[in-house]
Amino acid sequence: MPSEGPIETISESSWQWHDGWFDALIDHFKSQPVSRDTFRLIHQDVHKDNLFVDDGRLTILDFDDAVYGPFVFDIANALGFSIWDKPVSTSNREFADFYLTHLMKGYEKENHLGQSWKEDLPKALKLFEFIHYIAFNMDYDLAGKGSFDALDEKTKSVLIRYRRSIEEDLAYIENTFCPYM
Repeated sequence: MPSEGPIETISESSWQWHDGWFDALIDHFKSQPVSRDTFRLIHQDVHKDNLFVDDGRLTILDFDDAVYGPFVFDIANALGFSIWDKPVSTSNREFADFYLTHLMKGYEKENHLGQSWKEDLPKALKLFEFIHYIAFNMDYDLAGKGSFDALDEKTKSVLIRYRRSIEEDLAYIENTFCPYM
């Protein structure tokens, strides 16, 4: 249920519910089997500003956020960052189909991921959304002296969408017909 407070904060009652939900989500990923094909060093910050193409070869830059974790986190981050600032729309669902099809061709060349990542992708996308909502709030100090009104419209829009999605437990890509979700 959406909170009644200012848009830049999640209500305390809503936060308490999501705090338990967040812990359950983390516990879910901790309980997953670890194998060479599902769990390794991952970048966890794949987006257009961390990609470099030279002579047809792709290089990923900036490994500051790298962690040992499930591949599905990298897949969710890459997809999440590719549409993070776009309003929910049919074109996003179509783009997600296209993006994941090609991203997974590359992943499957290196690893056999099985089916579990497909089941976990919506959870990993929700985790992406939750973590980035918190990061936005920290970056802009919205809980302290920062002002929501001072943010650019694009950032406001993302915060509003993320907050609504978190509080109403909406899918990151609503009503998608993507074969992976």
